[in-house]
Amino acid sequence: MTAARSAGFGRRLAALLYDALLLLALLVPYTWIVVLAHGGAVTEASGRLRWWMFRAGLLGLVAAYYLLNWTRSGQTLGMRAWRLRIVTDR
Repeated sequence: MTAARSAGFGRRLAALLYDALLLLALLVPYTWIVVLAHGGAVTEASGRLRWWMFRAGLLGLVAAYYLLNWTRSGQTLGMRAWRLRIVTDR
């Protein structure tokens, strides 16, 4: 087995930005669906429960993105694109 090299800040930042764009592609349609389903108003003034449920849904989508990627392959899509992986010292 070859020794692992630590990735630089630039590659890590690029993977983070890549993942942010992918998350944006998930969160924008979710937001559109919720807003259209509630008649165009999902603000704290339109109802605290509705507002907190919307925010919980956003958080749930972000958590699901990371959990699914990390449990299936140990990498997010951004990490795969920049050939990054998490390794442990033994």
